[in-house]
Amino acid sequence: MGKKNERNTFHGKGARDLNKKFKYEISTYDYSKEPVRPQSLMGAFVLFLLIAIVLLILLIVSFVMMTKGIDGNPWFILVYVFLFGSPLFFWISYKVYKKDKINTMKFDEMQKIYNLCKCNFVPSDEFLTMHIPELPGVYIHHNITKNIYYVGQAKNLNRRCKKHLTGYGNGDVYADKKYGDKFESAIVLLGDTDMSLNELERLYIKKYHASIDGYNRTEGNNG
Repeated sequence: MGKKNERNTFHGKGARDLNKKFKYEISTYDYSKEPVRPQSLMGAFVLFLLIAIVLLILLIVSFVMMTKGIDGNPWFILVYVFLFGSPLFFWISYKVYKKDKINTMKFDEMQKIYNLCKCNFVPSDEFLTMHIPELPGVYIHHNITKNIYYVGQAKNLNRRCKKHLTGYGNGDVYADKKYGDKFESAIVLLGDTDMSLNELERLYIKKYHASIDGYNRTEGNNG
């Protein structure tokens, strides 16, 4: 159910496949490594756009020369060359721009999730829209209003960690959020540690006193 809260990044024609690919790449990235900013394609975009503009200008000039009655079939040839050439390069420049924009959006999203994975809390409303990795780890929900915590574990964080905020997990967490308490959330990936999933969960339950003052009813699994 939590996945329904995730935003669709792209809209319009072809958006479904694009969103699916975007979410897959975001959620399966190895967040033990900091994302690398992709090389900008803006230089290529400007180049192709300039070529398209030049071809468009030449098309206009060729068309004017032809309509003035200047003899010679070469003007017809040039008109056809520039007529097909300028839209082609406009199309290429648009594709390059779109690719650069997607790469930048992907990096920005990965960087936010990378910071989140380092147990840097984000507002829970923003957390609900993020593409959480399909990896094992621990998630932490902090009730800012009451300063209490809930700590849980999951073999697939993407499927589990949002449920407590949407009414399909810990009822107390959801009730407090529903009635106006402010929450923030974070995750810790198992791959960043040498612990088992149960050990990692117990560590954070103890760290945040989640079984004493918080929502957890036990100190974690003993496996």
